[in-house]
Amino acid sequence: MLEQVLLGVGIILDIILYLMFFITYINNNNQNYSKTAQETVIDLLKENPNINVIKNNSQFFSKYNIKRKIVKLSNNTYDSSSYFSNAVASLLSGYELTKNKALSYLSYVFNELKVISLMPVIVITLSILVNNAMDAKIYTFFLAIILIYQYIMNNVTIEAIQKVDCHDNKLNSILNTFNKCSTLAFIITLTQILRMFVIIMNI
Repeated sequence: MLEQVLLGVGIILDIILYLMFFITYINNNNQNYSKTAQETVIDLLKENPNINVIKNNSQFFSKYNIKRKIVKLSNNTYDSSSYFSNAVASLLSGYELTKNKALSYLSYVFNELKVISLMPVIVITLSILVNNAMDAKIYTFFLAIILIYQYIMNNVTIEAIQKVDCHDNKLNSILNTFNKCSTLAFIITLTQILRMFVIIMNI
């Protein structure tokens, strides 16, 4: 019974996370900021001559390449002056500004970072696939790795947002939503690891 409750909690939190992101996108995608996303990246990283910002026509999501130090803005984001696009550009720029050593370690596993991740969906999918205690023991290992990754990313995201504080309340509000989504992703994984222990202990 408890394991089903924890799975249900995880699914509900998953839905809430993506709804938060989607609603934030809808509410802020048509409201214009004073700059385009491209200009925001250039302005935030103007003291770093090695950083590059490019238009990534082949991808739907904007990304930050850790190893190559490139901010890849999607076609819809690059020339956009919407608050949402500028918030995305700000966060991706913030990842470069943090100079956090944890990003160097993450680059061995993940080359690129996005504002929103599919990791919570993967976590819930893995949890649903668990049928017995043996499965739970195996999946706990994978979920623990994901949890460590999310913990690191949550800390890096907080630091990145602090670095790009632009003194614009609306923009900062969107960035805070990104941070809440990151924290919620961590909580989702934590609940599913707890579910694995419940299955293993046959509670």
